Amino acid sequence: MSQSILKLRAEHPAWGPRKLRRRLADLDLQDLPAPSTISALLRREGQIEPETSVQHRACQRFERARPNELWQMDFKGHIAMSRGERCHPLAPIIH
Repeated sequence: MSQSILKLRAEHPAWGPRKLRRRLADLDLQDLPAPSTISALLRREGQIEPETSVQHRACQRFERARPNELWQMDFKGHIAMSRGERCHPLAPIIH
């Protein structure tokens, strides 16, 4: 299995563990390791550099200690008004 992972990584050096695993699954390979295991394999084989890895961390949620410390808005698309004008409503995102 590790040879398949390393071969695919060599063909697509920008792909990370999740994308590699997904592609191998799409190719009907069975008993694939978890993305974390693929990541460990790539690190062990020198395919992932720690400095580059830090740049690609998953985003973190914006959380605050108390309510109303952070507000977010979502643009819902325009609505045609009766006089030909357009209204551009925003909706608060409630967490």
